[in-house]
This record gives sequence, structure tokens and C-alpha cells, in this order.
Amino acid sequence: MTRSFLFLLLVLASSADDVTPPKFDHLKHVSRPESADPGHRPQHRSSLLPRDRLSEAVHIHDVKMVNSLIYNYNEGIISATPPLDLARRDEIGRTPLHLCGLDAQVKSKPEIDIDCARIVSMLKEVGFDVNARCKAGWSPLDTYATLGLPETVNVLLNSGAEIDGTDPEHGRTALMRSTINGNFVVSKLLIEKGAEVNMVAEGGKVSALSYAVRNEVMRKVATSGEGVEEEGGGEVFNLLEMLEQEIEGGEVGDKQCSSNREKNDKNSVFDLGCEPGKEYLRITELLVSSGADVNLQDKNGRTPIMIAALAGHKNLVQMLLKTGKVKLSIVDNDGFGSITYAKTQEIREMIVVYL
Repeated sequence: MTRSFLFLLLVLASSADDVTPPKFDHLKHVSRPESADPGHRPQHRSSLLPRDRLSEAVHIHDVKMVNSLIYNYNEGIISATPPLDLARRDEIGRTPLHLCGLDAQVKSKPEIDIDCARIVSMLKEVGFDVNARCKAGWSPLDTYATLGLPETVNVLLNSGAEIDGTDPEHGRTALMRSTINGNFVVSKLLIEKGAEVNMVAEGGKVSALSYAVRNEVMRKVATSGEGVEEEGGGEVFNLLEMLEQEIEGGEVGDKQCSSNREKNDKNSVFDLGCEPGKEYLRITELLVSSGADVNLQDKNGRTPIMIAALAGHKNLVQMLLKTGKVKLSIVDNDGFGSITYAKTQEIREMIVVYL
């Protein structure tokens, strides 16, 4: 080797441990909706990967292999198939019905949805329980509502999945999970199929509308900064910090037992987060038009209009006020009303019209 080449190797080796990752302070308040896997961190993924051939085939949404394994076809893929173990679960209590498409990287999301709808239909046909819950309390319906797969959700609902079933820890429904992750199409499907929009979680203090409003506020401010430079901008950041703490403390966050790609994987087709493409505002409008309670108070006594007003989200404030159902006389646990939360003159004037 030449001296210059050896010098280059030494430089690279010495600098490898000194690289400081870039800071993204402008993203500090981005919401963290439910990822779909308690093992999405790299150091935990290997222990949670499915180990039997059927689970592996479901995991990569291989329709042909699943079909072969279930019905014992011999097309040169396998030579023999052991009897199906309908009671088998992995380390965190997932059945094959929880796993479809969780290792998806190549196909588009709609294509994965079609594959998973077919696979879920086959699994249900041979006797797998569509209402089985993993150790964290997630059902297959929770998984695909989170991931935003409407065809798969529809198959489960038509196969007897409990539409308003709740997990034992937080009391969240599939509608709440689709709302948390900004999946408008799935949310609309669930409501059309009869999902109750006013079910509450977290001890009766949070509804699907609560989740939609919170994540829309956080998405709006995190992506545009609107309201931060205006009058009351400090209070906006304080609100976001408070909401983020609640999310991390379990009010929106969760122990999951489905799976998505690792959160920094840019190749993921499952876009879980508060990115611009999330449809929280449309979901809020959908929920409101479907009869959601616009006056539900959270554990601090805050209503959706209070959160929207403090964040300076004019469109959200206007949408809520136009329902004619907002009770502006409600005060929070500290005795403050909606008009006090309005930190900009424009928002105050909008509220005054309805007083």
C-alpha cells in the first residue's frame, strides 16, 4: 500500500467515532404517533422477527407462499407443510394476522394493501382469530388501522373483527389509532361501518377528535411555524411541549405490537408521523360532521377549541366554531375560558362573534 492510502485509512478510522450527528432543532416538537412495532429499534428487531415459515411469508406479504403453506400445495416451493398451529404466537403475542406487510419495502402501499387483504382473508378462512390481541392489547384491526390499509381493514370488518374493541391499557379503538396516524380513508371507512366516534380513552379524557386536534396543531406548527412568531408565540411552544410530554407519557404513545419500518428509514411505505401528508384536519372535519363531541375536556380541562386557539390555528378554530356546538362558557381546571386561550387578536375576534 502507498503511504497516502495508509494515511487515508488512519484518518477515516480516527474520525469514525468523532462524527457529531446533525441537530434538527426545528423538528423538536413534531408529534410521535404510534409506530407499529415495539421492536422498531434496530437492537430489538432481530428477537421479534417471525420464526416459522408462515409468519415469515405473511411478514413480507408473499401471497403465493402463504397460499402454498396454508393449503399444502406443492409447486416446487415446498415439499411438505406441517399442520397449521392456530394458537401459535411470537414473543410479544402476535399471530400471523398481525404481521402482514410489516417487512414491506418494494411495492407501493396500495399494492401491499391488496396483498394483505388477500392474505388476511386466507388466514381467517382457515381459522385464525381476527380478534386475537397481542401482549400489548393490539388486535389485527388495530394494526392495519394504524398502518392505513383500508382494503385489509375492510376484510377484517367483514370477517367479524370487533370495530370498537379497545386495548386494556389505554382503551383505544381502531378509529382512534387511524386518527392518531392521520389515515383519513381508514377513518372514514370505520365510521361508515359503524365505529362509535365518541368513545373515550385514557380514563375518559381523550376521544378520536382529541387526538385529531392535537396532532393537527402539532403538525401545523412543526411544519410551518405558524403562530410561533406572532403574539403569544411562547405559549404556543409551551403548549407543544406539554402535548409532547403527554404523548410520550402514554396519552398518544403506546406499546405497539404491529410493526413499521424503522422511523428513520426513508424507504418506508408506511408514513407514520406528523408529516405534511397526514390528513388530521380532514379527519377532524369528518369526526365533527359525524357527531363527535366538540366539548370533551382533557385531564387539564382543555377543550379542542382551547388547544386550537392557543396554537393560532385559524382554520381549525373556524371549523369548530361553525359547528354551532362549541360551549365557550367552559373553563379549564384553572378557570380559564377559550377567549383567554386566544393569544392573537384575530383569534379573539373570531371567538367573540360566537359568545
